[in-house]
Amino acid sequence: MTPANSTPFPIRGQLYNLGAAVKSITSGNPITGGLTGLAAKISKDDGAFSSTTNTPVEIGTSGWVTLDLTPTEMTASKVCVAISATNSGAMEADVVLSTLNLGQFTGRWDGQSPLRFEQLWIDLFVGMALNGANQNGAQLQLLNPDGSVHFTSTVTQNATSGTRSKAT
Repeated sequence: MTPANSTPFPIRGQLYNLGAAVKSITSGNPITGGLTGLAAKISKDDGAFSSTTNTPVEIGTSGWVTLDLTPTEMTASKVCVAISATNSGAMEADVVLSTLNLGQFTGRWDGQSPLRFEQLWIDLFVGMALNGANQNGAQLQLLNPDGSVHFTSTVTQNATSGTRSKAT
């Protein structure tokens, strides 16, 4: 199960829940019926492989696994993960992640760096609202796929600052 504080994208220095399938060498399909001896190794920025902090967990008996990569394991530009099982004919599942470094997005109006990828998009959207609308009271809204309001950005008197609030 994905932890509540896991991000949906691989972000440098943040918990990430990786999913992969352990497949059969002969058929190429996920091995069903229960994986045995699950293990994972990780390499950061082309360094040597070492065991991951957490062990992969199979989803039911589907051949699909999840693996929680710790924030420490995600402190690299490139993260390579190799997931293996001891089942006969099991092929190693190899995944390469390119992480997003949110620390490079600095110089915001509030002097902070975004902590989550979703926050970065919200901040970019607010910036567009402030720079693109100069009329007092102008609003831009970001909608969820179901049409409900995710947040609203409103331009204030001088169009150099704004407010935003996440819809409840």
